[in-house]
Amino acid sequence: MVLSASPLPTGPLAPVRLGLLGGFRLRVETEDVALPMNAQRLVCFLALHDQPLLRTFVGGTLWGESTEHRAGGSLRSAMWRLRRATYPVVALTSEHIGLSPLVAVDLREGKALAHKVLDPSQDLDEVAEVNEDVLSVDLLPDWTDDWVLMERESYLQLRLRALEALCRRLSAKGRFGQAVQVCSCTSTIGGRP
Repeated sequence: MVLSASPLPTGPLAPVRLGLLGGFRLRVETEDVALPMNAQRLVCFLALHDQPLLRTFVGGTLWGESTEHRAGGSLRSAMWRLRRATYPVVALTSEHIGLSPLVAVDLREGKALAHKVLDPSQDLDEVAEVNEDVLSVDLLPDWTDDWVLMERESYLQLRLRALEALCRRLSAKGRFGQAVQVCSCTSTIGGRP
């Protein structure tokens, strides 16, 4: 049985968006929601995984410098701070925790867009109109946790491959202006000059 970390409202659910590209943002409808850093780390870590995770794994990864008991306490504290919210962000069972399926994550949308661009069966006109800004923004650029750094590098490589593939496809079709515009994005992403 999956429980919400916050009580589910009885009426229609507000759209919840989690922004990880360019920095942390949690938005419910049109309102930005502030979370303490330990709750931000928990939500971000869960957003980087597509399935629920064992609570012990989450606690051990996020608070690995602590004892298992203290890591569990830190995880409970972060979850408690999320329970006070009036929107569902985290779903949990007795042993697992995951991001609520009600939360839209910009990183997941960016990855889906990059894979669409990399798919040669996609119509060029559809992929040529992609928002290069989405593919030129880094994942949590100010965060230094190892688990963020690894995911940031992985997303950077995916974005570079997608933009370069789009540039090649546009050039092959003689659409040089668009190709130059797309390729200019690749020179600035990931802190590259």
